[in-house]
Amino acid sequence: MCPNGWKFPTPEMKDHSLDDPYVENFSHTEYQSEATVYAYLKQVSDFLKRYQELDAEYALLPPEPYDPQNYLLQWRLHMRELMNELFNMFVGGNLFSAAAMTRTLMECCVYGKVLKQEKSARLLEDWFLCGMIRSLPG
Repeated sequence: MCPNGWKFPTPEMKDHSLDDPYVENFSHTEYQSEATVYAYLKQVSDFLKRYQELDAEYALLPPEPYDPQNYLLQWRLHMRELMNELFNMFVGGNLFSAAAMTRTLMECCVYGKVLKQEKSARLLEDWFLCGMIRSLPG
């Protein structure tokens, strides 16, 4: 017995409220019905089709004078892969990854705009080499 009549808790007295399984609550998500999800996926799918058609036309253009190695083509291919992966993440229900990829895609658009506005062969080479070094294992 503890002072003042307190007892040490027994297993039966233990509060299990924090041990209950966590239940996901998706009621806060933006998409509440199948119709809105379908409409969004249709809109994204249409955009990807249009982008694919434009990308095929861009591939036929000669490289920019400041881009003799055609690094901007690599940039466009990278962005296209990101868009396709973003779409697949959304379809698969991985919304956190889709949100992160959306941010990455927006950053790529900004970087692409800077690269095209600067028209600097040196900047393109530096960007390409940094990307190559980052992708090396280890």
